[in-house]
Amino acid sequence: MPGSSRGRARHSASASLALLHAAFPDRAARARAVGVWGGIAGLAAAAGPVLGGVLVGQAGWRLVFYVNVPIAVAAMILTHRHVPAPRPAPAGWIRWPSAWEPSRSPR
Repeated sequence: MPGSSRGRARHSASASLALLHAAFPDRAARARAVGVWGGIAGLAAAAGPVLGGVLVGQAGWRLVFYVNVPIAVAAMILTHRHVPAPRPAPAGWIRWPSAWEPSRSPR
């Protein structure tokens, strides 16, 4: 479904896996990192609705909008500290397959 949250989540997952691939060049370390990534994703998928229900039931639905703020700040700090900067592309380099792809914006 174009524009659905599942589509955005799929792109986030592939981006985070690409970061793992770049951060862990060794196959064994990368396999361990992907295993940890999968475990955390599974735990989040199982615990998110339960914790969200408890939060809404105890504190009200408006608090849900503020829960992500400290999580986002922590994610930005951890990313800045632990994710290496990407290598610069060679001068004049164009990623041709995406250069002629049509835009996939939601309608």
